[in-house]
Amino acid sequence: MKRVLLTLLTLILAALFVAPAVILADSIEEKKKASELDPQNVIARYNLGFAYYQNGQADNAIDVLKQTIELNKADKAAHEKVDSAVTQMLGILYFNEKQNDDEAINWFKKAIELMPGSGDNYYFMGLAMARKQNYDEALAAFDTSLKKGTGNAADANFRIGQIYYKKGGTDKAEVYLKKAIDANPKNQEALELLGIIYHKKGDAEKAKDIFERVVKLNSTDFNSYYILGLNYYQLKEYDKMIQAYKEAIKINPNFSDAHYNLGMAYFYRNMYEDAMAELEKAKELNPSDAATFALLGQSKDAAYDYHMKNSSTFITSGEFGKAKQELELALKARPDDQQTENLLSSVKEMITKDVQTRIPKAKNYFNEKKYTEALYEWEAVLAEDPENSEAKDGVQNVPAGLKDMAKAKEKKASEDVATGDLAGALKEYKDAASNAKDKDNVKHKISTIQTQINKRTKNLFLKADKAYASGGYKAALDAYNEILKYDGNNEKALDGLTRVNAKIEDAKAKYLDTAKKVKAQDKSRAISLLKKVLALDPSNTEANKDIEELTGSKSEIAANAQQIKRLYYEGVDKYVNGNIEEAIKTSKKVLNLDPGYAEAEENIKRAREKLAAIKNLTNGGTGQ
Repeated sequence: MKRVLLTLLTLILAALFVAPAVILADSIEEKKKASELDPQNVIARYNLGFAYYQNGQADNAIDVLKQTIELNKADKAAHEKVDSAVTQMLGILYFNEKQNDDEAINWFKKAIELMPGSGDNYYFMGLAMARKQNYDEALAAFDTSLKKGTGNAADANFRIGQIYYKKGGTDKAEVYLKKAIDANPKNQEALELLGIIYHKKGDAEKAKDIFERVVKLNSTDFNSYYILGLNYYQLKEYDKMIQAYKEAIKINPNFSDAHYNLGMAYFYRNMYEDAMAELEKAKELNPSDAATFALLGQSKDAAYDYHMKNSSTFITSGEFGKAKQELELALKARPDDQQTENLLSSVKEMITKDVQTRIPKAKNYFNEKKYTEALYEWEAVLAEDPENSEAKDGVQNVPAGLKDMAKAKEKKASEDVATGDLAGALKEYKDAASNAKDKDNVKHKISTIQTQINKRTKNLFLKADKAYASGGYKAALDAYNEILKYDGNNEKALDGLTRVNAKIEDAKAKYLDTAKKVKAQDKSRAISLLKKVLALDPSNTEANKDIEELTGSKSEIAANAQQIKRLYYEGVDKYVNGNIEEAIKTSKKVLNLDPGYAEAEENIKRAREKLAAIKNLTNGGTGQ
């Protein structure tokens, strides 16, 4: 609590002494000597007590000021001048220095008797009563202080608001806190409390505005950043939510809930590596928190599936370097997964073979001064093996013929279009645009591809919205993820991901909680609710455990999900090893089990395209 200000006391002193600054500068010893030489002089004794007060000698000040009150009562004129200041000072000393609220209240009451028209002593008395938690009496004192007039009106309004909040009267609290803030827009305590009221009322917009003001006033306020993050979440301002929790953690890196919330935000945004890092920290800080372990497990499972699906896309489009990166990330989430290790090994073999083929081709092109073709091959090698020294040297040795480099980019773009990688093609054409020989042609291709992307994106948003509205959260997630393949920074898609993931988590928590409550009385309903959880999250540990406990066998949903994943990655493995027809058959099995498995459908399409290309080459390129 703030120390009490001596507004009234200063005014009294100014009236008492002709040259207060000179008197205040006198030493305590001189004032002590003056009091000793004239022991019945009330003013001299008062000056000594005030000097002790000013010098922070609380015990001496209390003794001397009490003496002043009792000294030479016949000198009524002197007592009329000092007694109101003495009683106020004694109240302040007992409140601030002795933490004795009862004694402080007694002295403030005496000060009020001596100076009934001043509101300051009511304010001071209100502070002591509030600290004693005598809230009704404190409210009455603060209210009187405002009616009579006090130099502490802004703080009195804040204290009234604070008390109403403690008593549960948030509407009244809001009125007085606003008055306090109007009087002092930088009153951080009043702003924080008003923000908390808005937060508890669920008015996220107002709460956000208030806490944004607070953190501008105090960039080291952990609690405000923490609550600000919660309200950004409610408003679906997810990037700001992430930033708020980052700031909170800078201030207090050892608060596990902040790491959990930041991890949750990353999880909802498919930023799985960041999510796992934050959740590992939360686990370290609070190793007994079950929610952290559960979300960390989900993050690892989601990261594994996410990177494995991405790797399959890159494998079927022939981008083995990117596939390798995705598989390595999948292994970080599930380090001992043999299936992933086998697939990564196959991809590395493909990279080695491809590099061994491309390097000699690049050298031959270079020797023949076909720099465009040479550059294309070397850059393709670096895409798969970024540290390949021969390719690095080759790129450096290509003459600075930017037209040739632009041609290489155009060639890569046309291949990306052929494999359906519109985002990759768009990037290559944009890189080539400024140096292309036929700039208008490249601009036209950029416009055409952007139109195609916009059309696909629009359709995917419609698909996502429709799926979300009907509760098809998995389909909505798939659609948003597909959009992000075209535009990795698409804010609408990122926010859609976060919204759907949050909805899934809320639904799972609701189903699990209800199932737990009803399983003793209504077994069939509990099983139905647990199946709903597993439809959203087949690997959910709690739901799988409860299903097995209630039915005596493992969940069919979870078993099917595991089988689908096994078959899907088995198909990818067959594809990368050249067993194209078998890869198609395996992917069809996935679609039989889950007709909505978009990745399996895409893999079949690409496998058929590759099979057709192989047959075309076998027939001498005639297509017969």
